[in-house]
Amino acid sequence: MFNCNDEREMVDITIEAQKIISCIYRMRERFGIGMVAEVLKGSRKAKILELRFDELSTHGIMHEVPLQEIKDLINFLVAEDYLELSNGEYPVVKLLPNAVLVIKGEAKVTQKVSQQPSRELVVEVNLFDRLRALRRKIALRENLPPYMIFADSTLREMAQVFPADHMAMIRISGVGERKLEKYGEEFLEEIRSFIEENGVVKSLVNRPMPSDSSTRPQSVRNPTQNQANKIPSHHQTYLLYQEGYAIEDIAHVRNVTVLTVQDHIVRCSLDGQAVRWDDFIPIGQEALILQAVNQVGREKLRPIKELLSDEVEWFTIRAVLEKHREIAEKE
Repeated sequence: MFNCNDEREMVDITIEAQKIISCIYRMRERFGIGMVAEVLKGSRKAKILELRFDELSTHGIMHEVPLQEIKDLINFLVAEDYLELSNGEYPVVKLLPNAVLVIKGEAKVTQKVSQQPSRELVVEVNLFDRLRALRRKIALRENLPPYMIFADSTLREMAQVFPADHMAMIRISGVGERKLEKYGEEFLEEIRSFIEENGVVKSLVNRPMPSDSSTRPQSVRNPTQNQANKIPSHHQTYLLYQEGYAIEDIAHVRNVTVLTVQDHIVRCSLDGQAVRWDDFIPIGQEALILQAVNQVGREKLRPIKELLSDEVEWFTIRAVLEKHREIAEKE
């Protein structure tokens, strides 16, 4: 039935649709929604680099759009018969005839969107802004860059969950025991004040996140926690790594080279910090590197590199060596 009270407005999303369709075409219609969205976002995950999707003209073409929003747009195009999903356990995104008309500029794509954000979203955004302001104040007081207090992703989760006590706060990704002890009460007080001032309903307070909290990074063990402004440089890098930043992003934020960040991660591993080495090892390269190590030993990197193709990066070799050093030490 036609809804005459529908207050949503029609928005032209043709440009976004063309980017998505173009990316699917360049990926030869062989991958699912998640992989397409990651390429459009500009992810540099191992699988994307291995398939050389970072060389596509559409890689990162929607870097300013949240990943979930890209996925939602792809699903919208499926629902509107511009795309289709194949059958099977791992559905692949395919182009339909309507998509060809869009990419040629012969058809427009429109979508209805709400004119006004929900009160819940407005509350979340307002609290996020207040938490960022508090972080800025603490950063000035501590003479630290803001990201060393909490990352934006951590503040955003606080604004979604409304933690009201320490138990709820420690479950927030990126908090950890050290930061909870040092900054937790100030942020909790700001959240409590916001709740009282804005009449936030109790159902929103301490609400669970949809993601699995068991995957939350552990707190960083830092020997200089009472002198935060004297944290060793490689530990500062590790803090960002623990909060989910990619190596390239850490280099940009800290104004250092990618090589420096890689060195810092190795140093932290030698210090006993946990590093997920598989994140840095493309599928299929580990076995090749181990074969080379068996031939020339692990004392020097260059002899290993000379036995491998140019696609194998220096840091991948270091990652494999560190991974198996840790395995050997546990045995």
